[in-house]
Amino acid sequence: MEVIVALAWPITIMVIVLLFRSDLKNLLGRISTLKYKEFEAQFRETMEELKFYKPSMKSIDAEGIESTEKIGLSTTIVPNQKTEMIRRLAENSPRSAIFESWLELEKSIIEISKNTNIINYRDTREAVRSLVSNGSLPAEFGLTFNELRNLRNKVVHFSDYEPSKDVVYEFINYVLEMADTLNKLSLLYAKHKQE
Repeated sequence: MEVIVALAWPITIMVIVLLFRSDLKNLLGRISTLKYKEFEAQFRETMEELKFYKPSMKSIDAEGIESTEKIGLSTTIVPNQKTEMIRRLAENSPRSAIFESWLELEKSIIEISKNTNIINYRDTREAVRSLVSNGSLPAEFGLTFNELRNLRNKVVHFSDYEPSKDVVYEFINYVLEMADTLNKLSLLYAKHKQE
């Protein structure tokens, strides 16, 4: 008798799952869709906020010496082979375009870190923190970097989610603009180091 009582609930649950299998699949699919729509809305909202929060890039080197040149966040990027490849990639593989644009930003962070004598430049998050704390980059840059990094990480972790192309274009353009700005600043710092 105890065996029948012990097995009653598990058997009942298995029967219910088998009977309502298709309904459960549909329900789980809807939950998944809602989760992705919520993420898409959050992605759009963050990108919209960042439009009004583009950091003002002042060229101040690690020693605090102001340059005569000021560099603002690039609003147009001179197309090169890499940026064109990333934009074409967004057409067929939006997720890959996000990753590739992020790699470009990380390369730029590594380069400017070397030119401003940041020791731990391989950890880009730590490098950005150091660049902000030594005055090479404004605090807004660090905040923007972190917001974009969070979005990129969420795309990584939602493996079934494929972001819409317009959101991807906004993301990669913003990230490539930041990379272009860092490249220009890096050249200034390298020139200053040689003087």
